[in-house]
Amino acid sequence: MIVLKRFIILNEVEESSVSGIIKFENFMQKTSFEVKAPLLKKDYTLVLYIANEFIIKKLDIQKFFSLEKEYDLSCFIQAIIIQGKNVIAHGSTNGSNIPYDRLYKEFLKENMTQDEQEIVEPIKSEKNDETSKIEVIKEEEKEVNCEPCQTKKEKSFYEKIEKKLDELFLMHEKEEILQEKIKDSVWAKIPTYENDYYVVGIIKEEGRPIVICYGVPGENLENKEINEEGASWFEIENHSGYWMIYQNAEDGSIMQIE
Repeated sequence: MIVLKRFIILNEVEESSVSGIIKFENFMQKTSFEVKAPLLKKDYTLVLYIANEFIIKKLDIQKFFSLEKEYDLSCFIQAIIIQGKNVIAHGSTNGSNIPYDRLYKEFLKENMTQDEQEIVEPIKSEKNDETSKIEVIKEEEKEVNCEPCQTKKEKSFYEKIEKKLDELFLMHEKEEILQEKIKDSVWAKIPTYENDYYVVGIIKEEGRPIVICYGVPGENLENKEINEEGASWFEIENHSGYWMIYQNAEDGSIMQIE
């Protein structure tokens, strides 16, 4: 019997301190998914975009969901987590740089009252008019001032989430076995609920972070190097270990490493 799986890495939005993994699985002609993230408060909502459909789920005690049908897990998948009406984490199968506006708009559409919609639409129209005026002014300024100016160097992906990672390593238990097995690395176990957890790690080269790692504990009885969703196997002992996803510390892109 074939079981297909896939992962999404969730990255925090504006220092929300919420990150994690969503693990998808196809089994018995149904798709299920599990949210592995330290959601300690209430009023969380998950919005998924999968196979051209939007799925909205409340995240309270329940973090595992079984859907009514099977979705194509090889397609583009995107997710956001919302607390109240603020996006606090996002991710996709194409990395973390994909805009998530349409997922948030779908959430608003499902959660706004008719009165709120009637108020918001005129405001949007006014903002669009103002935005157009601002863009015209900016273009005029460009034509007047053509002298080159120095632009501030954009932060790397690691620098943007460095504070969050430091907090994770400070607050949570170390994964000492991984630190021993992988040279120049640090790891932390992030509990989700009950006895479940995932790991986060940083691999360095000459003191400089080059890879950010996310791992889900599991087994690999078929001795695969890479599974269907692109996660790489790292064995601890006797077919037990972690399914790992690696991000380039410079730009956050998903990568494969030996």
